[in-house]
Amino acid sequence: HVNTGTMELLLKHGDPMQLQECLSPLLHDDATSSFLMSEKNVSSSDALNVATTCTFDFDSRTMTISGNKWFASSVGDPHCRVWLVLCLTEQEEGNIYKKHSIVVVRPEDLDESTTTITPIDVLGHDHDELRNTKYYEVEFSNLTVPLSILGSRGDGFQIAQQRSNASRVYQCMKLCGMGHEALRRANHRASVRKVFGIKLQKSEHFKFEVANWKLKIEMCRLLCCNAAIKADVEGMKQARDEISMAKIMTPKEMSALVDWSMQIHGSLGICENATPLVRMWTLARSLRINEGPDEALLSQLGRTEIMALNKSNKFYEESTCKRGRGMLSG
Repeated sequence: HVNTGTMELLLKHGDPMQLQECLSPLLHDDATSSFLMSEKNVSSSDALNVATTCTFDFDSRTMTISGNKWFASSVGDPHCRVWLVLCLTEQEEGNIYKKHSIVVVRPEDLDESTTTITPIDVLGHDHDELRNTKYYEVEFSNLTVPLSILGSRGDGFQIAQQRSNASRVYQCMKLCGMGHEALRRANHRASVRKVFGIKLQKSEHFKFEVANWKLKIEMCRLLCCNAAIKADVEGMKQARDEISMAKIMTPKEMSALVDWSMQIHGSLGICENATPLVRMWTLARSLRINEGPDEALLSQLGRTEIMALNKSNKFYEESTCKRGRGMLSG
């Protein structure tokens, strides 16, 4: 399982107690974590819509959470030691980007009477064989826990964006590896199956397909590497477009690759107890929605690219006018 996104947030924004109680177990791989942002009743691709509330009582050093979260991974895992919950905390704040905070909840502080955890089946199964990919719905009904805010009050939206960007890169790199495994399995299947008297692996069409998928794996891998390098050198915010490109292309192409591998396997390809391809496809397909849906990322990428093109057009027009004036004066 990967806790890198959570660990980076704790390292950057956590106080000494949070580092000791939450970060240390994650660093030693003794525990896992969960980030609770998505909600059933709002469009959670825009984190500003998050409606789960949290009120603070600084006298008693407690906080009270009310609302619904879903598609939260790992919350049912006994090794899960920390929840990061995005909540609406500053309802009177005029700046919409300063209305949310991320609070830290430890599972041992939960009260069963005020917290309901329900597993979610995804495309017919619950992912229980793939650690850290099982999803849950969590209902908070005035849950009161010790006060713990990650970073400053009102910084939740900005912190959530940092976590999402990091997580997108990690998930896409994992998908590239998964795509390569799907291609390997397809090639092995084709090497032992005959169609019309010849092995499928020998057909020109199969060779073309293998080459095509190899190109797409490499394309996605390079998009991920480019995003990771820019994030390391310039920062997550500056690498936003590169991360979006990797996140848009990789789940789409890798889910299509796994789908093709399933087709090569025939009936075996859709037997969950005989091959991991069905679960691999489910994971890849779900990531076209999780960690930011394609449409939201495409809209963001298109908006920034239009701004860049408009700036380029303005520079070109100004340069052309200056050149024209120079020629006339000459």
